[in-house]
Amino acid sequence: MTEEPSLFSTISIRVVIIIAVIILALVPVLVVFNIVPAPQSVYVNITMDQTGDLLLLHHTGGEALDKELVTITIDNSAVPENLIFITGGQDWPWSIGKTVAVPLSPYQGNQELTVWYGQEKERVRIFSGIVMPVVSPVTLIPTPVVTETPVSPTPTETIVTVSPTPSPARTPEQTPALPVAEFGAAPRSGSAPLTVVFEDHSTGTPESWEWTFGDNSTADVRNPVHTYAEPGIYTVSLNVKNALGANSKIRQGYVVAESPGPRQDIFLEGSRDGYLLPGVAQFRVNGDNSQIKIGGRWVYPADGDIVRIVTDTEGRGKISVTEPFIVQYEFPSAVLYLNGEIAGSGAITDIRITSLDEFRSDLTLFLPASEGSGRIIFSGTTRQLEQYPGPVTISHIYPDSSGTLSLDTYLPGRVKFQGSAERIEL
Repeated sequence: MTEEPSLFSTISIRVVIIIAVIILALVPVLVVFNIVPAPQSVYVNITMDQTGDLLLLHHTGGEALDKELVTITIDNSAVPENLIFITGGQDWPWSIGKTVAVPLSPYQGNQELTVWYGQEKERVRIFSGIVMPVVSPVTLIPTPVVTETPVSPTPTETIVTVSPTPSPARTPEQTPALPVAEFGAAPRSGSAPLTVVFEDHSTGTPESWEWTFGDNSTADVRNPVHTYAEPGIYTVSLNVKNALGANSKIRQGYVVAESPGPRQDIFLEGSRDGYLLPGVAQFRVNGDNSQIKIGGRWVYPADGDIVRIVTDTEGRGKISVTEPFIVQYEFPSAVLYLNGEIAGSGAITDIRITSLDEFRSDLTLFLPASEGSGRIIFSGTTRQLEQYPGPVTISHIYPDSSGTLSLDTYLPGRVKFQGSAERIEL
């Protein structure tokens, strides 16, 4: 006689069948809705620096990132892969100390930038930030145009014709006489590179000037500006001439360019006016494909060239250095030297230095007395600019310990600086 299955075994078989049916039913759901295990977190620190039409993303800590897994979007639109590159000619992966550059198109409002990492369906957000409106650097040029506006004939301009009247009174003072050389200079000491403004104080109406600065450099203008690139004690001489004769003045040890002192990292931003005082930035170019636009003309420094940019007036501008390259240097009035020879002058509106070394500077950031707000960080302490309404001077500015120098004084009532300096006066 056949034994009937027990009630317990019958229930067990039914439970197994139900579970199997549920699992089979879930398989297509998992496939259709792409339900996959969440990707593991990516540990990385990224900081962002915007310089005009270029966005710089600095890898400051964490894991190295492979190129094929990095996606960058701006307002949810992916930046083409061929436009993204690691600066300084360095190769991927994107690791600590490397900077990724992202070109920006002109845009009037704020945009959201996001860095993603991973395969398309598994990528995770590792950084996000706000991109400020991009303003064309051409807007720097209108400054000198304003000076021409008063030339248009108006009733008030005709009053200026009175100015020639005093000229005849000076004529008797121009009687030729034997010249006697005399001169002054300021500053006469400071860290190299040291930019010195020389002034002719000679008497006897000289007609020509011959300067020697003690570093194998000369000049033949009346009031030259000269930069001492190396530390040293320099003897300066001036020889003046006219039709009646010549005379010389020699000053031994007249200018002292000291060795650069220790520098400290500084960060400053606030609603204050800021100006770049006359000074010089100098560096050596490594490699090819560098270019500088000055006075409306492109200049192309070659590998090994010594570039010297002398800002000869106080003014507003922008500088962005991320060693070993420069992506921005905008200033309304400057003189460009290549290997000691003048290569151009006028407004600097664009620059691309692909690689450099031996960066030196005696540039000074100056904030006049103001009640504006903001913050300044140095010596490990954050201070509010409201505590220092008097003038603020940051002298001999350089890139900071991360290789970054970012200066923006372009807009009135706004200033930002990240870099290092030998001296800060509050």
